[in-house]
Amino acid sequence: GDVESFPESISLERGWIFTVQSDYYTDPESKDRLESGNRNNIEYGVAEGGLSLYLPSFFDHHVNYLMGYGYTSYGPNRELQEVRLNRFVRGQEYAKSPSDRSAAVFTYEYRLPLLWLSQAVFGRQVSAFQLNGIGMSLLYDYGTVFDRKAFREDWQGAYGASFNFSFN
Repeated sequence: GDVESFPESISLERGWIFTVQSDYYTDPESKDRLESGNRNNIEYGVAEGGLSLYLPSFFDHHVNYLMGYGYTSYGPNRELQEVRLNRFVRGQEYAKSPSDRSAAVFTYEYRLPLLWLSQAVFGRQVSAFQLNGIGMSLLYDYGTVFDRKAFREDWQGAYGASFNFSFN
């Protein structure tokens, strides 16, 4: 990736980050599973990755954040590895969140600083604790879980706000 950040900002400000990660568990090195009292080796892999874009706004230190992210399991025993949608779409209850072998999600956040302090808390220099800033994000997540093909009617969205506190 290539990103820029500024000390007054609550977020990375400009640029992009591309991530890809994969793990594969083969028969001799795999985790064991219990099946009808017999231990059998399993073989499967998981892969995930995405692209994040940090786009400047009309105001200083405000950031438009866009992200596309995907997750999948693969290999002969891929049915053992499932993912829940609440891992990617915030605000969902774990027990009610759907799960399947793959997931895709898109996120938009508008990140803005609410307060930036250059002085220590209460105007005194305290070397062990200092509040630097408070920020807020307005967000929208849109994602789905699926097996081999994503269907339009299975996509779910969630919106909300989050707060970010920067401490030293």
